[in-house]
Amino acid sequence: LKNGLASEKLAQDILRLEIGLTEQQQEAVAHYGEKLKELDPEIADADLVGAVDDFRQAKIQLRANTIARTELAIATANGREELWREAIKQEVLDVTELRKSWLAASYDVCPICTGLANQESIPFDSYWTEGFRSYQREPAHPNCRCTVVLDVVEG
Repeated sequence: LKNGLASEKLAQDILRLEIGLTEQQQEAVAHYGEKLKELDPEIADADLVGAVDDFRQAKIQLRANTIARTELAIATANGREELWREAIKQEVLDVTELRKSWLAASYDVCPICTGLANQESIPFDSYWTEGFRSYQREPAHPNCRCTVVLDVVEG
C-alpha cells in the first residue's frame, strides 16, 4: 500500500473485468474524436479511430486506477474502524473519551474535504455533515486522499 503497488495490481485486475467508462468519460472520448477531426479535417479514418481508441484506453486505465484507489481506501478505513471498535469492546479504549477528526491531504483538496476537515472533532459514533451528505469515515468520494484519526480526550 505504501508504495502504491497494491493499487496498481488491483487496477490491473479491474481492467481484466473489462470495466466501462462513466458517462462523462464516454462523452470525453466522443468529443476527443470530434476535436481531432475539427483540428485536422484530412485525418485518415484509420488514424482517427486509432487515436480515439488510444484515448479511450487511457480513460479506462484512469477509471481502473480510480476504482482501485477508492476500494483500497474503503477497505483501509473499514479495517481501522473495526480495530478501534475491537479496542472499545475489549475496554482498551473508552468510547466516552474518543473523538474523530477528519484530516485532508496537504494540497489539491476538493471543497467537500476542505469542509469536512474544517469541522471540529466529533464523538466516535457520530457523522460529519457536509452539504446534504453525511460521512462516518473516509473516503468522501472517489480518489479521496483524506483520513480519519482518533483523538483520546480524557476527562
